[in-house]
Amino acid sequence: MSARPAPRQAPAPPQCPQCALAVSPLHHYCGACGEALVKLEWQLEGEKDWPSSPQLALGPDMAAVRLRMRNQGVVAAGVVLRPESEAALPPWVDAKRLQKLQPQVLDPGAELTLEIPLLRRELQALFRRKRSAESEPELQARLDFLTNLIEARAGVWGYRICSISLVVARQPWLSPARVYFPFLPRELLAAGVEQGVRIHNEAVTSIDVRRHPPREDVTPTPPGFARLSAAELLGSPPSEEAESIPNGRSMAEVLLLRLQSDAAAEDDKPAWFSFFVDYEFELDDRRQRLACQLRGVVGRAPRLEFLGTEITVLETEVDRGATATLRNPGQVPVQVTAVEIRRQEGEALPEGRDWLEVEGIGELLAPGEERQITLRIHPERRPFAERGEEWSRRILRLEHDGFAPAGGEAAAELAINVQLGVYETRSVGIDFGTTSSVVALFGEDRTRTLILDHEPQGSDKLKSLMFYDDNRPQAEAPVPFRFGSEAQDSALVAPANVVRSIKTMVARDPDSEYVFLRRRGGGQRSLVRYKPQQLLNYFIAELRRRAEDGVGELDLDDQMALELQGRNVSFDEAFFSHPVAVPEGMKRALMQAAQQAHINAADESAEDFFRHRCIDEASAAVLAYVYRRVRDAVDRREPLTDEEPLTDEERILCYDMGGGTTDVAAVALGDFAAYLKGEKKKVQVELLATAGSNFGGDDLDVILAELALEGLAPQAEKQGSPLAVDELRRALRARSFAIYERDLRLRRRRRQAGAAAPTLHHQEGELDEQQNAATLIYNEASRILHHIEGIKRELSSAEEAEWTAERAVDWPRLAPLSTEARSALLRVTLRREDFEKRLEERLGECLTLLDNVVRRADWKWPQVTLLLFTGQSVRVPRVRAAVKEHVAEQRGGSLAGLAVIEPGDGSGFDPKSCVAEGAAIWGAMQDEGWLEIRYPSLERLSFSLQRRRGPAQFETVAGLQKGEKLPAEGEVVFSRKQKKLVLFRDRKAYVEFSFPAAERLRIRALGPAEFVAEAGGEEVKGMVKR
Repeated sequence: MSARPAPRQAPAPPQCPQCALAVSPLHHYCGACGEALVKLEWQLEGEKDWPSSPQLALGPDMAAVRLRMRNQGVVAAGVVLRPESEAALPPWVDAKRLQKLQPQVLDPGAELTLEIPLLRRELQALFRRKRSAESEPELQARLDFLTNLIEARAGVWGYRICSISLVVARQPWLSPARVYFPFLPRELLAAGVEQGVRIHNEAVTSIDVRRHPPREDVTPTPPGFARLSAAELLGSPPSEEAESIPNGRSMAEVLLLRLQSDAAAEDDKPAWFSFFVDYEFELDDRRQRLACQLRGVVGRAPRLEFLGTEITVLETEVDRGATATLRNPGQVPVQVTAVEIRRQEGEALPEGRDWLEVEGIGELLAPGEERQITLRIHPERRPFAERGEEWSRRILRLEHDGFAPAGGEAAAELAINVQLGVYETRSVGIDFGTTSSVVALFGEDRTRTLILDHEPQGSDKLKSLMFYDDNRPQAEAPVPFRFGSEAQDSALVAPANVVRSIKTMVARDPDSEYVFLRRRGGGQRSLVRYKPQQLLNYFIAELRRRAEDGVGELDLDDQMALELQGRNVSFDEAFFSHPVAVPEGMKRALMQAAQQAHINAADESAEDFFRHRCIDEASAAVLAYVYRRVRDAVDRREPLTDEEPLTDEERILCYDMGGGTTDVAAVALGDFAAYLKGEKKKVQVELLATAGSNFGGDDLDVILAELALEGLAPQAEKQGSPLAVDELRRALRARSFAIYERDLRLRRRRRQAGAAAPTLHHQEGELDEQQNAATLIYNEASRILHHIEGIKRELSSAEEAEWTAERAVDWPRLAPLSTEARSALLRVTLRREDFEKRLEERLGECLTLLDNVVRRADWKWPQVTLLLFTGQSVRVPRVRAAVKEHVAEQRGGSLAGLAVIEPGDGSGFDPKSCVAEGAAIWGAMQDEGWLEIRYPSLERLSFSLQRRRGPAQFETVAGLQKGEKLPAEGEVVFSRKQKKLVLFRDRKAYVEFSFPAAERLRIRALGPAEFVAEAGGEEVKGMVKR
């Protein structure tokens, strides 16, 4: 299934050259200022000028007349050479050939050449004939070019007549002979519209021209139109005094069209006018007349306007939305050219999601039409900056191609005021996991996770997957990515565009790039690149948006218990869980992503963020368990029994295995029984020690996939087309398409340089760069992992599972695909026993974490009272069994006296959502509540401060080593007085002191980002370098 091609971008509408407003390509006069949008010019062969009505003297031997035409306007015109009537053609014009000429389109700025066919015999006969007054009409002809100046939207097809005169003897002529106004707005005629007329004297003598009053055209008025007379329209009729025009000169006349009568303006119908302005002169003792015909339509100007200028929507009406009425009071259609939503201060909103959505505007409004448009309101899309205000305001602005008032713009505006209420700020706990993410909301008597994904039936877990989709409409989402189950479904179509482990990439390779395929029209493809930080920003923002939407999905009891009923909630504060082994770059990246999503905006440094906003995943899981047990005991209102798992002195060991990491935590619990008896006001929780490893559920999937490939490989070899197992294994282990594509490209270069490397084949032939080998192989590896995830779940409850590789025909091979390989399927039976054997080596590395944590907590193994399993990967039976075997061995061979909480034991503890709940509890209970949480690791210096002694030589300052209890103190002695000192962290400048000249400096570390120094009795503050 191929991705939907990107829609073609509509061309920008033309602009009026006079007023610069956007106009419709269907109009040929600007509705705002009346400027002509099509400007045609003619030039006869051999001429240099471009007269509007050229005239050519014919000779007896001419077979055709060539005419050049160009369009100096901004709108295209259709041109066809046709006489206004067949009877008007003289006998020496070839009428049959003229009729066969096809219409042509003349684009703005373009030129074309037309040829007027003549009959040479008729011309020669004409020249042999003696000239007389009776034969004079035969000596000249005027051909009319019809252009498509069409008022098509009004249903009227009118033509502008463009004339060329062919004469045997030159004489005076007038241009333009005809002027057609498709539509003249009454509003424009109130100020007046000028039309120029020019009389050219090409006779051999001067002439005296007398201008006569206009005369009406006797042509009937078209149906549906009123009639405007020349007296009502021509504001300044021409004078009847004669004016002399010397030969070879011309005279200009300006006709001012202006409405003279209010009666015409009150008529509901558009008005039609057609009249002639005559110019009389005497030549060769004969009186002759030239006439300029003016005709067209006058009516109310098309425009858009709202019925009312403002709409107010109360908070109780938000769900229903609102409607507004839009109308066109004009007498021709008007087109909507742009829709814009602005904030109150006039700032245009960027394209994308806004809390106001407008439907039903359409593109064209007929004359007099009123249209209801729908205003839909989405409070969840309200910008963060507006959430502290009771009301939000938008300006809906519709630009159109109709009439614009003097000094104004062709646009209609509607103010929309909506009471969305002040949002209540709440904090949440966020478990940003490698495989899935959870958001929890803390309450006094319950903690609830929020619905984040509605497919298939609504889930409080959002898969930590992203899919690049550049065809996704911005109205649907502000970024070109799909998340969660949508991303997983899309991955089957284009796996190379899936982000499988953004958390791992940010932690391990933050400077790398994700490369996605962008599909364009015509089957073309291009690459688009994103940094892990950008993707992390998008994902955290999406988590916040979905979590705030999920508040409305809580049932009524939960909303009342959490005091959320009928309230708008803004999650401006969040507490994050993290793996134990988290690098410094991950801290900064997570803080930046949170602040990009307008979360924890007050945090000034990554150290502050990590110290006060973050808790390791294993410790968070323990907090969630403790909280639930305490609440259960309080709700039962029963005294503790001997069977109660939690007593006054509990030592809990948590084993948390998620999608990307394994974490272990040692937590001491005190005063539990005393709290329930009322003897103590708080339960004491002390987070003593943690340890972590970069091994998790994703690694289990890869191990199982490699086991499956090894089982399928012998079958493929028997078919004569061995699988490229090593290549598929590389793709399975790659954290992203970009990493695998770069690895394959480097190996191809080594191969070209002479290094031995196998040639890969596919069902369509040999794989090479031109066939997008990286894309194909990575896509197939992603599909394998998708199927293997289901096999892993099946093996959690069964001893074996069978897998049929239906797409194996698409996998890379070491030899061309044989006939048998094309038709036969590959099947493998995966046994839990084989899978568990592969796990032993890696699990051994994780089991050492248990010993490290118990030792650092200063416990003895028999003192551990509870073993807690959390994380979705502990559902693999061998993982739990290996941990219990190791613990039993350390306790002398038995688990006696040790309570074990694991998935499916009936305790009701959810190992998937507990981390987010624990993070929410950690945030809520830091300063108040019935849990007193101590984090000794935060009370010690988590790094060492160093002093530079020379190039690449650093010395740790005594007293300021990693692990020193805060506040830590150290002293630096100089060989001579100094005024400045820079201390380093991991050989990078970290804190700088400026002080009065001194030979020694006493430094105190109050926190990871807070330092003071004393020199000569004066205390100065250290400046931490961000």
